[in-house]
Amino acid sequence: MGPRVRVRREERERERERERDRGKTYDRLLFAELFRNAAEAGPLDIVKLRKGDKLFNISSHLPPNTPDTPYVLQIVGAHPASSRVIEAEVLWTLERRVAALERQLREYEEASCAAPSLALRELKRQVDSFKNKFENNDQLSWLSFYKQLLEPIYTDSCRRLQYRRKSDSMKRKIREKFLNIW
Repeated sequence: MGPRVRVRREERERERERERDRGKTYDRLLFAELFRNAAEAGPLDIVKLRKGDKLFNISSHLPPNTPDTPYVLQIVGAHPASSRVIEAEVLWTLERRVAALERQLREYEEASCAAPSLALRELKRQVDSFKNKFENNDQLSWLSFYKQLLEPIYTDSCRRLQYRRKSDSMKRKIREKFLNIW
């Protein structure tokens, strides 16, 4: 065997080891991601397992868990960007945006309630034109209906109405006359 064959064989072996290491690294990452999701931690947070006073890195080589001494999942270090604490500036901008949206919604509702819709205005116009047709004398003649004229003012019903409209002084005089009768 020549030196080239040995070099190639060694290169193949190194490549196989790298492939195994990549698979192990991938498995370790999946294992760590499982614990990260269980702790509801962000991708930049540091998650560890605590057993008593000791902290353990999350790996597949952990000693087994026992009922007497269980592991406790703990977020040791939280990155500020993933800490889910909203800064004051962000909070103020969100509040301003919500207030602006509420104001726009209120203005839209007021505008939609104040002005009648186009269909409603068209219906009102049609009703008014229909009403005008039937109030017009010429339009009723083809149906053999004629608009009745008002009764003259000198009828008995009009006189009674006029009596109701008399002034207070007239009513007082009449009342005094009535009381003097007794």
